[in-house]
Amino acid sequence: MAPPAHRRCARRACVVGARARHRLASLARVIGPRAARPLARRERRRHEVRVRLRPALVFLLLAPYALVFYAFLALRRASASLRPRHPWRTWVSPNLLIGGFLLPGDVVELRRLGVRAVINVSRELYDPVLALRAAGVEYLRIPCWDMCAPTLEEAARGVAFLERHIVAGHRVHVHCASGVGRCVTLALCYLATRGGIEVGEALALIERRRPRVALRPVQRAFVDRYVAWHRARAAPPVITSGGGGTSG
Repeated sequence: MAPPAHRRCARRACVVGARARHRLASLARVIGPRAARPLARRERRRHEVRVRLRPALVFLLLAPYALVFYAFLALRRASASLRPRHPWRTWVSPNLLIGGFLLPGDVVELRRLGVRAVINVSRELYDPVLALRAAGVEYLRIPCWDMCAPTLEEAARGVAFLERHIVAGHRVHVHCASGVGRCVTLALCYLATRGGIEVGEALALIERRRPRVALRPVQRAFVDRYVAWHRARAAPPVITSGGGGTSG
């Protein structure tokens, strides 16, 4: 199996750097170390430019995908506005709003709804962070790819963020791309560990209020794993008594 692209790029960059160092060492032996210094600086700059170009190349390769992806999301959002039973955002509790991706124009609407914090459960979406912060909305990003689940530690960070704001009486908006999978996963983790209800009951509650939910099997399994992990961490340590006693 071929190694991932980022490992191939890193390996190629190391090879380029090693070749450059070998050439400079050979030149230094021939023309002397002092005369080789300007060439060394020039070679380092060439190597740095070559390495710096790689993220730009990645961006160019992903740009067509991003255009298609956002166009698809825009169509989904437009269709949601035409179907009252399938809104783009849904209140699943008095302080918890879940939904799809944000646009800069949504910031005013969120403030009108009383939202004081936003969690972006995605890796590929870019929110209007400056506009949110200017409106006094606290922002958190939980990196997670589409149709996947976050790590246990990232989910715990999101749950702690939710609890801190909801206990303070704030409203929180949790979103992903379409509001049907990743944000639901994090909402379930919160409701099942801090909301006092079981996972199945929490999922049924969300599905009643948001019929367009489409949780993937890996996301549903992750919620169970997160709940078990959370309970194991919260359980008090088991103290075993020693075999011998002391007399007084």
